[in-house]
Amino acid sequence: MVLTKLVPALATVVLFGSGVATAALAEAPPTTPEPPTSTATTTTVTTPPTTTEPATTTSTETDPPTGTEPAPPAAETTTPAVPPSTNAPSPPRTIPHGANVPDTPTAGVRPAPSHPRTHRRRISKPLEITPPLGRGEYVFPVVGVSGYGDSYGAFRGDVRGKWHHGADIFAAVGAPVVAVANGTINRVGWHRLGGWRLWVRDAAANQFYYAHLSGYAPRVFHSRHVRAGDVLGFVGNTGDAYGGAPHLHFEVHPHQLLRLKYDGAVNPTTYLNSWQRVRAVHAPFPVHPRLPRNPELRKEARRVFRQLLVARHLTEGPVPTTEPSEADRSARRGAPSATRLVSSRAEPAMPSPISANTNRVVPLLAGLLVIAVFVATPALATTLVRRRWRRSAEHRSRAESD
Repeated sequence: MVLTKLVPALATVVLFGSGVATAALAEAPPTTPEPPTSTATTTTVTTPPTTTEPATTTSTETDPPTGTEPAPPAAETTTPAVPPSTNAPSPPRTIPHGANVPDTPTAGVRPAPSHPRTHRRRISKPLEITPPLGRGEYVFPVVGVSGYGDSYGAFRGDVRGKWHHGADIFAAVGAPVVAVANGTINRVGWHRLGGWRLWVRDAAANQFYYAHLSGYAPRVFHSRHVRAGDVLGFVGNTGDAYGGAPHLHFEVHPHQLLRLKYDGAVNPTTYLNSWQRVRAVHAPFPVHPRLPRNPELRKEARRVFRQLLVARHLTEGPVPTTEPSEADRSARRGAPSATRLVSSRAEPAMPSPISANTNRVVPLLAGLLVIAVFVATPALATTLVRRRWRRSAEHRSRAESD
């Protein structure tokens, strides 16, 4: 009776112990037999026997003459960290396999500094150079009457580095803005500070930044390639310039300084003074991409675009005011940007060339549909009458033959 109770308990204990042992063996690293001699599995660090001799034998200097001070003992020139040892060599120290070798100081070698190197961060400040842009032909970015001054490097509290990275070219709302060189367009859309903005990159990899636009030319959304003098957009005051005088914020980033990223902008005044002005261009109908997601910024973009249409004589009505409210200013500081480009049909309240063409096409299509129905109805009726007459004639011929 007792054995029948003890046997299951012993079996349970044996199984539990075997499981624990198996788990321990599985987690333990594999061991290899240690050879009798010092091989790759063990590391032996031996210290060679060193002895110190009197100063008269180790010194390289000659004995001084009598009556003078003796030379300092040579023992002071030796390494004090190595104590004198006896003739018997010290036993070798065996380091187990897998252990780290202790760091032993080497005489004459300075240890590496423990603290890491600290990289100094470059201070953002205006540049004093204006490198050549290349052999391409460049034109002035604004068509018509405009004015600008040398405001590069002036204080700006809401931009990176707290300084002005470009020049402000003041002109009337709706003045055409053109490409300064042959190249490609990128980064088109809304920005928290620049409002409607875009970048142009020429063949020499120089980059030019346009900001505070009131609208775009349709070519911006249909082709990436532009030529010097092609209309890209129109002067406005979107972004952090809302409520101020309309102008184009223009920056020049030479290819030699692109490694500095946004701080590689140089003073554009020298270039603007030498570029040829475009007298007149054919300005297309203005369009805009998707408006910002923030409600206050959407209102701002609508007002400026409405001003653009009125200035270009493309619509009638009073010019909306652009006086920013406190809510507009606070929303502009932390509003997210939405730069995805879509058709302006997504905003039916905003007049655009697509909506204007749609208003004209719908009545035209309706009239054509009425004319088509009017013409097709008699023809269809005639066809049905003829088919019915043929069937009746066939039935009569069959009846007569029978």
